[in-house]
Amino acid sequence: MKDNNSIHLPNLNKGEEYVVGKRRTEKKPKFTMIGNKMKSIEIIADFSKPEAFTFKLIHNKRDYDSNVSFFSTNELTATEKNVFSKGYKALSAKGLIIRIKKGIESIYMFNPDFIIPNEYDSSLRKWLTLI
Repeated sequence: MKDNNSIHLPNLNKGEEYVVGKRRTEKKPKFTMIGNKMKSIEIIADFSKPEAFTFKLIHNKRDYDSNVSFFSTNELTATEKNVFSKGYKALSAKGLIIRIKKGIESIYMFNPDFIIPNEYDSSLRKWLTLI
């Protein structure tokens, strides 16, 4: 007779886990994780005003799965566009963000080791092809 109260698990490799349990069907609100590898909190705390301005605008449009943002500077004033440009150049120089495509609506991507997306592995692969 078979014992229905036993669970047989295969051997797990390093970095793998088996999870058994119940979850509520309610979704958690979206949230942002930051990477310790890059000391993200310290980096953000030390942002200059242009870096903070640009970071905030692009981050507000960030896709939580891919770390990609679509952002247009069309609604910014000339002064704001100048500040945005300075901020982007500084963030890019630090390896925190990259512009994938420039245009009316430009496409940006955050470094997945800086801001951690839901789909970290695929985002990291894409990031590495862009740098």
